[in-house]
Amino acid sequence: NFLQESLKLRSLELLPYITKVWEEEPELPIIRPLWWISPKDKKAYVINDQFLVGDELLVAPILCENVVKRFVYLPKGVWRGCNMTSIQGPRTVEVTTYNFSVIPYFWREDAIRL
Repeated sequence: NFLQESLKLRSLELLPYITKVWEEEPELPIIRPLWWISPKDKKAYVINDQFLVGDELLVAPILCENVVKRFVYLPKGVWRGCNMTSIQGPRTVEVTTYNFSVIPYFWREDAIRL
């Protein structure tokens, strides 16, 4: 069930992670541009439809109605998400979702999650 999975994700991963980011770095914004973690990556400066939550969660929402796939740029690091295996960045990957309410996201694989 989509609602149960969403609530599980929210309560078990997202809220503890956001709380951790806020407590460890209260002077920094929680929502960050991609270049925040890759300041030498020119491509990270031009992407304006993806964002980071802290330094470890990359969110790439689908912004157009009736669109089921998009390209997601992953900065340097090892990323995992969208039912994919580990992906070494920097790299662009194609993500397909057939449910408009599902937002593509990736965790840094080396990130310590709660």
